Amino acid sequence: MNADAKAAVAALNLRFLLDYPREAARRIEAMPAREVSAMLAAQPMHAVVPVWQNLATDVEQAVFTELPEVQAAELLAELEPARSASLLNRLDDEERDRYKSLLSAQVAAEIRTLMQYPADSAGQLMDPRVPAFRGELTAQEALARLRQTKWRGLRELYLIDDDGRLDGRVDIQDLALADPEETLARISRKIVDAVQDTAPREDVVEKMQQDAVTDLPVIDFDGRLVGVIRQAKLASAVQQETTLDIQIMVGASRDERALSSTLFAVSKRLPWLQINLLTAFLAASVVGLFESTIAKYSALAVLLPVVAGQSGNAGAQALARKRWRSPCADWCCARSVYDIGPRLYLRKSALVC
Repeated sequence: MNADAKAAVAALNLRFLLDYPREAARRIEAMPAREVSAMLAAQPMHAVVPVWQNLATDVEQAVFTELPEVQAAELLAELEPARSASLLNRLDDEERDRYKSLLSAQVAAEIRTLMQYPADSAGQLMDPRVPAFRGELTAQEALARLRQTKWRGLRELYLIDDDGRLDGRVDIQDLALADPEETLARISRKIVDAVQDTAPREDVVEKMQQDAVTDLPVIDFDGRLVGVIRQAKLASAVQQETTLDIQIMVGASRDERALSSTLFAVSKRLPWLQINLLTAFLAASVVGLFESTIAKYSALAVLLPVVAGQSGNAGAQALARKRWRSPCADWCCARSVYDIGPRLYLRKSALVC
């Protein structure tokens, strides 16, 4: 191909990227990542950004790692900061630090702030490396893309619309049994539930309990898919939330751990112990009003510890029932449908139920 032909092809590619960014993104998603990166690296950044914003997340990650460092840094600076933060979150720690070092101090600081999800939020629990597919893809094309990217451990595929928003899901079994030319949109199912990336762990546990899901998709404020909370993380979140409920029930702090310092434990427990001591003295003063009656009938003194113990046990059981009934019922249901673990927690749940 001579120089004039190459210049004509480059001009046509540029015009196509500028005029039809969504269509260009669809074509790019079916091409090898190395070929796409070479083509985009030769284009001006103002033409690359509109196309990039329409790419599926897994394709975006594969192409980004193939870009030259200069173009990659320029792309991170030109994209919306939230999009850049989401892209870097899907990389390994070493790669992430390398790309951040290429950015200016101001851009790097802005992206770093957006990458720091609140403690115990859905963003911290999620796995940001999740493939996203278009509904118009055929089953054969989806399987070919899965073989190319070598994703493992997937139970379902998530579909996104033209704006990258979560649109549906496809079970892997349905995909394997579908006709090769069947589109993903035809075999898709509706999203049972999703959680926002800044949602606290309590919301994650509540949604899991309501719908007995094994994987929970995570979206941002615009409804775009940014990750998924896997079954192991869901089980861990339930265990932690249940542990915190028990700690609160007995007056311990949510922040206290088995290896917390003595000073920290005392500072958190002492106020509740003092309140408990005060209520004990109030109860003793009430008993003191009947001192003459107790002195007359000594059998009442023998029964006082029994009454106190039984009333305390009844109150603890009522509180435990209130806090535990819904979680354990949902988990028992989830076990019968999905057989999800961990088994030790399920055995405990069964005992409480």
